[in-house]
Order: sequence, then structure tokens, then C-alpha cells
Amino acid sequence: THHQSVAAAAAAASGAPAKKAKKPKDPNAPKRPLSAFFIYSADRRAALKEEQPDLAVKDIARALGNEWSALSDDDKKPYQDRAEVLKAEYAKKLDAYNASK
Repeated sequence: THHQSVAAAAAAASGAPAKKAKKPKDPNAPKRPLSAFFIYSADRRAALKEEQPDLAVKDIARALGNEWSALSDDDKKPYQDRAEVLKAEYAKKLDAYNASK
């Protein structure tokens, strides 16, 4: 696009190294696991939306982040445990995927 070519020209003029192209993602690769916060957000989002239906998406995200920050370590533990299980499953799937390449 025009913006990218202008940015590339500006980078070249400033002597900055050219930006490396991203390698394409393999659609067969396993998806990364959700973090504890995202598991919490998925569980809590519907209830928060019901409690405050007028909140915009960004405001819901902000509220969830504030709630997560305010949670004690004991309250976070179930979500962190689920995240660890998902992380272990991902590691197994990734190993199997890498072995099959």
C-alpha cells in the first residue's frame, strides 16, 4: 500500500535496516493456549455484559482488567491452574506438530 511504501522509503532514507517480512503462519499449527486472564475474561464477560449492558467493548475490557488486577492470588489460582493445563496440552500438540513436519 501507499503508506507502507512511504514508510519503507523513510526508513531507507534514515539508514534504518529494512523491515523483515513476516513468515506466513501455518494453518495446521496448533493455536497458542489462553492465558489465565483470558480464561477469566471468557468466564466473566457475559455476566458483566448482563450487569452493565450499556458498556462498550473497550469499557468491558477495561473493567475485566481492573477486576483481574483486584483479585487475590487465591481467586486467580483456578484460572492459572486451567491455563497451566492448556499450556501443557499445547506443548504436546506442538511437539507432535513439529515431529510431523
